[in-house]
Amino acid sequence: IVVHRDRDYEVDATITTLQDDLSEASIVAFIPDAVDIESCFIVPEHINELYPEITVARAVTMIDAATLATKQASLDRLIQQRTLQAAKKTQGGLHNLNIPKTTRATETEYNEHPERFRYGKTVLGNLTQEIRQVVGRNIELFRSTDALRARPEVARLRDALAQAP
Repeated sequence: IVVHRDRDYEVDATITTLQDDLSEASIVAFIPDAVDIESCFIVPEHINELYPEITVARAVTMIDAATLATKQASLDRLIQQRTLQAAKKTQGGLHNLNIPKTTRATETEYNEHPERFRYGKTVLGNLTQEIRQVVGRNIELFRSTDALRARPEVARLRDALAQAP
């Protein structure tokens, strides 16, 4: 059995615990390295394989533009989650939480790793529209390519399946 679970904004320790718990039940977990499974398809080489008229360099530019255009939506989601996570750890919850400090720390976290924290669903929607305009037809990014098969989380899934009972 393979279970997909979005990473969302969970810390690595929480994800490791989840994977260990599922593994104990002989269940293989597929958890993307970024926020959601849609993020797995935001790969310049993948876009180029599907739409050769878009170079890898152009795909990088398009991805960067889509990430920037949707930054506030991604950041808002991350701030909300980090605030809730911090409140759970703070005696008195939100009443004793330094929300401005949490917000600043979260903004720094996002700015240092936008690929990890961008909200893939929104970025992919923006990116899909841009690609559609460039190629002049409907597109489908949810298809397999060598670029996707080379992703680290897919390699981990293959390894886990190979070791599964």
